Amino acid sequence: MKKDRKKRVEEIYPLTPLQQGLMFHSMFAPGSGFYIVQFRLVLQELNKEAFQRAWQQVIDRHEILRTAFVSEGVKEPLQLVLSKVALPWHEEDWRGFSPSEVEQKLQEYLERDRTADFDFTQAPVMRVALMHIAEDEYHFVWSSHHVLLDGWSVPLLIKEMAAFYEALSEELTAQLRELGRREKITLNTIVQGAWALLLSRYSGDSRVVFGTTVAGRPAELSGVERMVGVFINTVPLCVEVDESAEVVSWLKQIQQKHLDLRHFEHTPLVKIQAWIDVPRGVPLYENLFTFQNYPVENKLWEDGAPGGLQIEARKTRAKSHYALAVKIAADASMLISITHDRERFTEGAVGRMLGHLHCLLEGMAIGPARPLSELELLSPTEQQSMLDGGSNGAADYALQQ
Repeated sequence: MKKDRKKRVEEIYPLTPLQQGLMFHSMFAPGSGFYIVQFRLVLQELNKEAFQRAWQQVIDRHEILRTAFVSEGVKEPLQLVLSKVALPWHEEDWRGFSPSEVEQKLQEYLERDRTADFDFTQAPVMRVALMHIAEDEYHFVWSSHHVLLDGWSVPLLIKEMAAFYEALSEELTAQLRELGRREKITLNTIVQGAWALLLSRYSGDSRVVFGTTVAGRPAELSGVERMVGVFINTVPLCVEVDESAEVVSWLKQIQQKHLDLRHFEHTPLVKIQAWIDVPRGVPLYENLFTFQNYPVENKLWEDGAPGGLQIEARKTRAKSHYALAVKIAADASMLISITHDRERFTEGAVGRMLGHLHCLLEGMAIGPARPLSELELLSPTEQQSMLDGGSNGAADYALQQ
């Protein structure tokens, strides 16, 4: 372990006099909150996975954010720049609380966080927390020690993180659209494939079933795009996951299955259930996949609201009874969200699920000719963290000298 840890150290520097003072004032006054800086954001319609990855990219880019500090067993205090550091990510679900209760919980969290001491031997000397307060609204808290950053640096990092967040979403979407154009596969099919593969990896089953929403608006019906009413239906999609299959050929099989479903897009679930001899009361599936691509809505808003109506904000909310409901809203970038039964899935588990889905989509975009087995579920940071036993520390550096 000591040898591996030593290999992870990229650079070693002495602390500046100011850094030494900041660190020692905190070390000798535990629980004081000295020099802990908190930064808060209120976020809406957040792609959590892209947001988390954007923060990780910021850490990967800046040495100071990958720095641990050693003061014992060395001649002078040192800062050690590590090659890889995973950002600890904390989430809480506050959606069941009233606005006044949310504010109270936030203030209580900020106080606890402010007085929670950092372990300077563990990088990063910063932490983040994301509080889910409504279906599409979050509070975000970023806390760091002044030994890392001055006030000038904070807005620079926030702007950089925001740029990474936007680029992640748009770049990957563009890559997937190009894959679809080249191979004549819809974006819907590509994301469905990634979801099926994720379910298979999670469950260990080679056959997975999930619900999929069909539009129910046949192109041959004149004027269908102007008709108002409920045309959609949900039908089960059964996918065989052969890990040895090539990504593109496997996706084309899923697309053909989806085309075959059009013959049954108005068939009631009760009838489908009877056909496959599933007992009443037993659900055909417990997770729903919905791909939203509403060109009419985009057209409606691209030139502003109709009739001169002034609208400051627009949101669409919906909630289903499924244990998991995946919704993809596709435009220049994809917004992927998962609503879930909070009695069965934690917020953290769903956040990791989104991250794993993103990894699979990235793998498909980069290597469409590879077998499914070569698509990574875990991010490089997760893989490195597992190899390192989850430690980003430098505590035993002095013992190596």
